[in-house]
Amino acid sequence: MPPKGTKQNRRKIDNLQTLKAFETRLKMLPDAEFNLIRDKWLCAYCIWDTVADEDIDEELELRYEEDCDNHVWRICKIARERSVPIRGVTSCRVVQGVRITAMKNSELEHLYYVGGNVGFGNANRTNSVFCLLTHDKRYIKN
Repeated sequence: MPPKGTKQNRRKIDNLQTLKAFETRLKMLPDAEFNLIRDKWLCAYCIWDTVADEDIDEELELRYEEDCDNHVWRICKIARERSVPIRGVTSCRVVQGVRITAMKNSELEHLYYVGGNVGFGNANRTNSVFCLLTHDKRYIKN
């Protein structure tokens, strides 16, 4: 343990390289495993809006390799490349018992959580192959 009062240098994540590693891992997934998201809404806490399938191409064009890019948009890109239809992307966030994004109740059964483990909320929000894993992370070299 370092002496008291000394500052620890933390490794900084290289977001672009992390997303490229994640994308490479997903491209190698077998079709049977990747098809788990077929005809589903991709849901994560890092998303703050609902984007329907017909608007995803425009969002990908705006976000890909930009600061607002994240692993959910990479999943959408790979789904497009593999011709796996998805319903869209939406947020999992709930404020005072109300979802922050409007969705029909009939659509809620088609949500597929693609975020990491969370310590609260629904028990079936566990780590899946579609979340960023530790071995996907790349760090900036000092």
